[in-house]
Amino acid sequence: MGKQRHSDKSESVNAAISDCARAIHLTCELTTEGCPVALLRSTLDSAAILLREYDHLAGLIARQQKVLQSLTNLTPRQHEIMDLVLLGSPSKNIAADLHISQRTVENHRAAIMKKTGSKSLPALGRVGLVAALSDAETIAA
Repeated sequence: MGKQRHSDKSESVNAAISDCARAIHLTCELTTEGCPVALLRSTLDSAAILLREYDHLAGLIARQQKVLQSLTNLTPRQHEIMDLVLLGSPSKNIAADLHISQRTVENHRAAIMKKTGSKSLPALGRVGLVAALSDAETIAA
């Protein structure tokens, strides 16, 4: 998600929370005994749901930014090897294709895993997916 999309979502959440607050205020002004408990409870529940969704989205965006930052620490060769690993190529084939030793490929793979914080190939796949989605958003924008 780009910064623009995050900004749009946070504005939507803030607008919804403001709408809830206005509804509570108007209801309290219109009734002489104060706010009906059911309406107040419903409005507060809606606001709580919006806040949880906002927190969840903010967490996802923070994780995405962390992943993208970790990718900037990779060398061009590590990017090349990561792409081949994500395509399913074994180290032996990568070494042959790039005309380097298998041990060098394994060292690059270890550095990639460390720099991205990935503990497994599926975790590295998720890193690659985040990068691909971010690239797609950048192109679409």
